[in-house]
Amino acid sequence: MVRLRMGLTVPDLAFRFQVSAGLVSQIFATWIRLVAKELKWLIMWSSKKDIRRSLPESFKKWFPKGRTTIVCTEVFIETPSWLDVQAICWSEYKHHTTIKFLLAISPSGLIMYVSPWYGGRASDKYIVKDSGFLNFLEPYDHVMANRGFKISDKLAPLQVMLTFTPPPPTVLVIICKCVEKT
Repeated sequence: MVRLRMGLTVPDLAFRFQVSAGLVSQIFATWIRLVAKELKWLIMWSSKKDIRRSLPESFKKWFPKGRTTIVCTEVFIETPSWLDVQAICWSEYKHHTTIKFLLAISPSGLIMYVSPWYGGRASDKYIVKDSGFLNFLEPYDHVMANRGFKISDKLAPLQVMLTFTPPPPTVLVIICKCVEKT
């Protein structure tokens, strides 16, 4: 858990706990699998009715038909020893080896979907298309994403609307208005 929280490397943890790097890797992999299995039930796709019922006030005004906000997240990884895996995991954006995955978050902040991971080279558009995320969307859903998501062509046949997140100053105004109301 220390590795997740602080981003420590395997050799560092091996040194700190005076064990082999292989043992650190085995323990980490075991715990990740266990935590993923035990907490998987927390991630579920919310119905439109549930989302409407728990829609925050700011969304009622600015994103009233919003179903989900999506984001692709990159996580730094240690450089793989195999060159072909290094090539797949290299991220030009981060200039490092990374893995990438798609998150779909409800307007109230619940994580509704986590895609399988992809190498850092994968584009956001490819992950959206390949991960199975599109299978969860229903006609007339509204999806919010940043401008990097060039997925309108994938959403149009599903009758799903893509809304881009506003530029930062607008976001700050929206957040300030929400704080004032509470």
